[in-house]
Amino acid sequence: MGCSFKGEDKKRKKRLVEELQELENIEELILLTAEQLKRKAVIQKELLEVYENEERFWQQRSRDNWLLRGDNNTEYFHRIANGVRRKKIIFSMKDGENEIQGTCDLLKHATSYYKSLFGPAGGFSIRLADDNWQDWEKLNDEDREKMGVPFTEKEVKEGDLDGPSDPIHV
Repeated sequence: MGCSFKGEDKKRKKRLVEELQELENIEELILLTAEQLKRKAVIQKELLEVYENEERFWQQRSRDNWLLRGDNNTEYFHRIANGVRRKKIIFSMKDGENEIQGTCDLLKHATSYYKSLFGPAGGFSIRLADDNWQDWEKLNDEDREKMGVPFTEKEVKEGDLDGPSDPIHV
């Protein structure tokens, strides 16, 4: 089919949509027969063709408009390009009752919003019970002191951290 979407195509589309809706209503109540399932598949295939024709029609129509008015360095071209750009610009926004305007204020607001959203998590109020570990499973003062000492370059390269060679066995 060509790139036209005339009255006949619209009527066909409407008829197919109605018939498909009828079959789907029946299908909600009972199982469709083999013949009804085949018809449903045919309708869906035909509808896809109709939708493709409609899409081609509108795509061609938009190109015709573009070619008619010109895509060179014309006033029409600049209006279209600038219009698209203007649609993407945010001039102001509301945060509750506050209205934020101006590029600088909008950037500050967006930055603070995303920093609070993705920034460091707040403190947790969940604490473990003190009796979760036995005394021999906890670090003593000497071990805590060793944990705070920075690694030396030698320890990192050799993989020897002067720690206990045997893991604690439970």
